[in-house]
Amino acid sequence: MWPWLKQRGFAHDGDDAVLLLFLDDFLGKRPAQMRPGLRFRRVWTPAEAAEFGSGLAETIRSQFDAVFAAAHEPALRSAMPALGAPYRQAQVTGAPGSRDPFSVDSARVERGLRGHADTQNELASVLRNAGIEPRSCQPPEPDFDLAWQKNGTVFVAEVKSITADNEEVQLRLGLGQVLRYRQRLSTLGHVRVVAVLVPERRPRDPSWRELCQEVGVALLCGNELERAPALDMP
Repeated sequence: MWPWLKQRGFAHDGDDAVLLLFLDDFLGKRPAQMRPGLRFRRVWTPAEAAEFGSGLAETIRSQFDAVFAAAHEPALRSAMPALGAPYRQAQVTGAPGSRDPFSVDSARVERGLRGHADTQNELASVLRNAGIEPRSCQPPEPDFDLAWQKNGTVFVAEVKSITADNEEVQLRLGLGQVLRYRQRLSTLGHVRVVAVLVPERRPRDPSWRELCQEVGVALLCGNELERAPALDMP
C-alpha cells in the first residue's frame, strides 16, 4: 500500500520515517487492521504567516481542499456559511414632504438620506471595481447596510450620514449597530468578522478613530472608501 500512496502523491519519501516509527516502535509484532487515513503537516514560518496576513487561513483551507479534491471528498469551504444576498442599490426613502415641515428641517432630512445612500452605493462600486462582490443582508442575518468577504474574512459595514449637529449621536448609534452585527454574524458561523463604521465624512472629533481602534472596529470615512478592498483586522 505504501508505494501506491507515494505514486498517487498522498505520501512522500520524507514520510518514510513516520511509517517506520509506526511499524517498529508503536506496532511491533502486534497485528493491526489498516484503515485509510490522512495526516497533514505543514509549517509556516513567522515571516510567511506575516506575509499572508489575514489570508493565511484561506491559504490553509485551499491546500486542504486540493488534497480533498484528489481524494474525491467535499471541500472545506463548502461548509462555510453563505453571506447575504446580491447587493441591493440604496435608494433615498422617506421623502421630506411626508414629515411635519414645522418640526423637521426637510432640506437637512433629505441631505442626510441622500448622503447615506450615495455613500453606501459608492462603497459598493469601489468593491466591485476591485473584484469584490458587495452583499446585502437577508434573514436570519442582522440588518446591515453592506457586507463583503475577502480571504475568508467577512467585513460588515454600517453607513452613517453626519452633520455638525448630529455627529456624536449618529456615530454612537452606528458603532453600537456594527458591534451587534459583528456579534450576530459570528454566531451564524462566520469565523472572522470585521466591523466597519462608515461615516459620510471624517468626524470632527479625532477621538472617534481612537475609540474604534480600541474596540476593534475599522473606521472608514466617506473620503477613504478606496481603502475598503485592502481593509484587514483593525
